[in-house]
Amino acid sequence: MTIDVPDAQDLATQPIERPGPARLLWYSFGGSLPQRHSSWVLHDVTCSTWLLRHYARTFLILVPLFALYMAFVPGSPGLRLYTGLTFGAGLLVISTLLILIDGDRRAGQAGFRFGLVPEVRSARSVESQRLANYQRRERSAARRARR
Repeated sequence: MTIDVPDAQDLATQPIERPGPARLLWYSFGGSLPQRHSSWVLHDVTCSTWLLRHYARTFLILVPLFALYMAFVPGSPGLRLYTGLTFGAGLLVISTLLILIDGDRRAGQAGFRFGLVPEVRSARSVESQRLANYQRRERSAARRARR
């Protein structure tokens, strides 16, 4: 079920309402958020730090599992550490392989259409590059004017 949402251009004017800690934890474990947080979800999966946010959510799941594993599985500490880190590294690899799909899935849960996330990231990247080019040209013109 998709909800009718504005285009990506209109999303900049919508207020971004961050969820509370309990809902943020639920969202980190893959749950969906209420409609009022949909602009925040799109921001979360398309902002410049979206990779760091994805890995933070992954570590939020991995660290407690690793602690439980270390506390309750019998065996020598070295063996538990080695197997726990190996399992955690495997989950990080899987998380990395599914990173793009996860962003689209989260946006889909918020009611956005499939494919909007890469479009927004691409548009922001192009705009960032245009701004950087403009600033570089301005600096170059200022240096030429000083000569």
